[in-house]
Amino acid sequence: MKKTVFVISMVVTIILSSCMIAFADEGIILEDTLVNEETFYEGEKVTIFAENTDTYIIRIYDGEYSIDKKRILKITEDTIKHKVTVNVLNLREDAGTNYPIIRTLSKDMILIELERTEDWTKIDYEGEVGWVHNDFIEELEYIVVGKLKECTSLDAGDLSYKLEEGDTVQIVGYRAGHYEIQINDDQLYIRKEFIDIVQDEDPSAGIVSLKNYPYATRGGGRDNIILELAKKEIGKPYKWASAGPNAFDCSGFVYYVFSQLEIKLPRSSSEQATIGTAIEKKDLKMGDLVFFDTSRNRNGGVSHVGIYIGDGSFIHAESGSNGKVEIATMNSGYYYNRYLKARRITD
Repeated sequence: MKKTVFVISMVVTIILSSCMIAFADEGIILEDTLVNEETFYEGEKVTIFAENTDTYIIRIYDGEYSIDKKRILKITEDTIKHKVTVNVLNLREDAGTNYPIIRTLSKDMILIELERTEDWTKIDYEGEVGWVHNDFIEELEYIVVGKLKECTSLDAGDLSYKLEEGDTVQIVGYRAGHYEIQINDDQLYIRKEFIDIVQDEDPSAGIVSLKNYPYATRGGGRDNIILELAKKEIGKPYKWASAGPNAFDCSGFVYYVFSQLEIKLPRSSSEQATIGTAIEKKDLKMGDLVFFDTSRNRNGGVSHVGIYIGDGSFIHAESGSNGKVEIATMNSGYYYNRYLKARRITD
């Protein structure tokens, strides 16, 4: 049986305004949301067990909460759907051509699978339940689709991935205020403000692919997220043995920033200096970790770490009584003389 892509987003096609369908899908909270004195935080994963026209229903701690669909990105769908592939298809009372016909179905109607055998599938179409032959339906793959609200580019290294207003992209996840979009086998990240989730988008409209954009670069955008996350903490105070969110030591700052991208690093700067890939100073790029010897006796051991942001600058949690998260240079002065090495984590 042929399997095609069915593009769907925040609203399940078959739902009527007067009914609610139950299932067990996975979603991600897109912004902090307070419902009945329970707070759901941005980035939190939730299980969606039902939905109606405008809201998803989620269940935690034996409680049920109704949340506006605009505040949740549904990333998986448990329900299996099929599309009718012939002009007229008989919906029968049981699995076999000798059973009575309930009604006829038309091409491109969307059916929910309830049960499946080798030759027949039991389906639900808007409340009508019956059996259809497998030769005349296609299984549909769930895909979340977004449309670019304006032109933008996703920088990565020396290349730029350019997207035009109206481009359609596949969304596969959400992290730290950014949608993760997939283009062929590549993942890129784009701020959620640039994307509108769209409904019932026709795949023939053209999800962006690498062949359309020859300047695309693998993994583009993650380095930009690291930079944005790091800059958000500028000005917060230094505190020894702290890893956020309100204060940091140097390695705690790096640990905190990367943890928001679900990248788990060791906690100490000396251990952070042992993971990833060694990078020459001349090859540094945004998002690399840079390490320094800031000890009094200058013994060559790692005692400080920051995140490189380009042009010889890095963001770090500066120690001392008035220390804070700030941008510093390693092209001259104190950190120029104490630079040791760099590691690349994200490749």
